[in-house]
Amino acid sequence: MKFAYFLMVMAIVLVLGSCATVINQPFTNVCINTAKPVIVQTENAKFNIEPPMGMIYLERKHQTAKLNISDDSTTVNYLLEPKNSWAWYANIFTSYGLGMLIDLDNPRRWGYSRNLYLAADLQPIPILKSAPDRKPGRLYLNLEFPYANHFSLRPAGETRQQTFGFMGVFAGAGFMTSATTFIEGGVGAAMDFMLPFPAAVDYWGPYTASTTSWAHLLAGRQYKRFTLGMGAHFTGNHWGYHSGSGGYEIEDQQFDKNFYYNGLGPIFKTTFTPRRNFYLSLLYKPVIFRFKAPGSYEHFISFGIGWQIKLAALDLN
Repeated sequence: MKFAYFLMVMAIVLVLGSCATVINQPFTNVCINTAKPVIVQTENAKFNIEPPMGMIYLERKHQTAKLNISDDSTTVNYLLEPKNSWAWYANIFTSYGLGMLIDLDNPRRWGYSRNLYLAADLQPIPILKSAPDRKPGRLYLNLEFPYANHFSLRPAGETRQQTFGFMGVFAGAGFMTSATTFIEGGVGAAMDFMLPFPAAVDYWGPYTASTTSWAHLLAGRQYKRFTLGMGAHFTGNHWGYHSGSGGYEIEDQQFDKNFYYNGLGPIFKTTFTPRRNFYLSLLYKPVIFRFKAPGSYEHFISFGIGWQIKLAALDLN
């Protein structure tokens, strides 16, 4: 039954797990930022753009988009190169990358730069998209999903439990104290769910479950596209063993176990920003002191994805 269920899940993933097909529309939009009115001519349409910005629409395909941009006195030609859309990369997390193969020759896989900035002479202004959009005095929100999680827990009276799974959520706020330093705090929770995407799962037979929830505060430093932060956390860990019968059978009741522990320890977090406000994170959260059964080391390691959203910009001068 377990194998049949696994095959059924994988079949659904193969059919529906193609994110570019499901999410992306045949056309994508590009925002033209300009200080004066311009006319943008694409392959199939003409757009009148008024300051400070306006939208044009391009068909998704693996071909260079040709733009003719003009005002009353100047005309320039500009080429937009296609690039893989975020929905194509999302197949890594939703279907183990199988959806990437399905979308390999799909024109909806492709997209273009979301913004084009024009100077006074209509020449495009290059924008470094890979650099984090962080400046001194910036207050920002972090929305993060701890995706692939490893637990090493030591319940009382049990051997060390090593588990791996998926799913989690984290929300926090940060503040740039200078051009290269920041402080950050937040709360999160994660589990060792068996599938890399949300789904209803029925368990047959015994199984274990590990979860963690925490609050942390850290200070960090930014170097180009990388950040490294260190701080402290307060954590609640849980490990459970379940017979799979719900505990209704007398012979199974003695096997159901649940252990809950609170603890403290350091936290280490590093991020890499491939896009302006999108980042990848690696979190290491050891528990050095437990309030129950002290002296037992535990840890949680997580690889996640996140988005940074600007909240405010304060003047530090």
